[in-house]
Amino acid sequence: MPYVAPDVIVDEGAMAALFLDELAARIPGWEEQEGSIETQLAEAKGVLSATLATLLVDTAADAYLGFAERILGMVFQQATPAYAAATFSLADDAGYTVPAGTQVTVAAPDGSPVGFTVLGDHVAAAGTTTLGGVPVASIEAGAHTNGCSGPAILETGVVGVTGATITTSSGGADPETQQEFLDRATARARRLSAIPITAGDHAAAALDHPAAARALAVSLFDPASPTDPPDSPGHVTVWVVDEAGAPLPAAQRTEVKALLEPPGRVLNVQVHVEAPTVVAVNVVASVWPTDGFSAADAIAGATMAIRDYLDPARWGLETEAPGLWSTPDRAAERMVTDLGVAAAIRKASPAVAGVSSVTVNGGASVSLAGWATLPNAGTVTVTEAA
Repeated sequence: MPYVAPDVIVDEGAMAALFLDELAARIPGWEEQEGSIETQLAEAKGVLSATLATLLVDTAADAYLGFAERILGMVFQQATPAYAAATFSLADDAGYTVPAGTQVTVAAPDGSPVGFTVLGDHVAAAGTTTLGGVPVASIEAGAHTNGCSGPAILETGVVGVTGATITTSSGGADPETQQEFLDRATARARRLSAIPITAGDHAAAALDHPAAARALAVSLFDPASPTDPPDSPGHVTVWVVDEAGAPLPAAQRTEVKALLEPPGRVLNVQVHVEAPTVVAVNVVASVWPTDGFSAADAIAGATMAIRDYLDPARWGLETEAPGLWSTPDRAAERMVTDLGVAAAIRKASPAVAGVSSVTVNGGASVSLAGWATLPNAGTVTVTEAA
């Protein structure tokens, strides 16, 4: 199916005629008169309206070009040269070389000269007086370089070479026109499908649900029989959370699953939509206030910094793809530690001059093992350091 431009009138005369017809319909007894004010206004309006309509058509085409180039990754097809094989006549059988870049000229079907150049070095063995099968390409690109054949004029002097002929050239093509590119882009766009294929597709598709703010998908993972690394062909598991980082309720996870299993989806793929594991982290800390800040300021600032650090909505964000969940590094154990919390306090709160102590879960670091495990602040107790 070809690209179809917006159906608007771009002819100045047709635009003016519409204006005059509207005047006649609205004003009883009015008739068009050459040179009248109404006629001149109609002509001016026709020019303006046709110009605007043309801009609309061009803007729509530009927008579709951008879609094809930036979204579909398509590029204009450039002009290509024609190719042929040349046979060179030699002065004797002493053995000669026809070097790369040797140029010959041969007549096109319309009689115009077309230049060709030899591709690569070619050596005639001693005892032969011809060198055949030498690949040549047209110097210029385009369809006009096709159909060239017969005797050729040697443009480059080569020792021992007395003449040349080439077979019929073919393969030359003109550059793709904008309309041809738009037609090709339209055909490509019609083949696009919203059916998820890769794990990334499943994560992105899950975000179509209004309650889903972040998603992580892992291919080959079966929650009923988990392995590390995942090794369950035909399974894809997706974990989703809302804007607060909380797991979606079961009913909403069922709705997400329906989005990931549309009609026409890939067969033999079982999709699982799961709730992430949330681990409560209790923190006890003592801090010193910065000069100019009270102890209450430091305590409030540290408390907020801790809760922000442990906020599941901020944990594991994919900075380069908003809405997606950064796939955890399975080779490194992810932990919430005393030092990590202390660093978060110092970085986030200007009211805190220093951190005297931090204890996480009574002194035990918290492991966030698994594919989709998130922390959440439990009891946070902050006091002023003595």
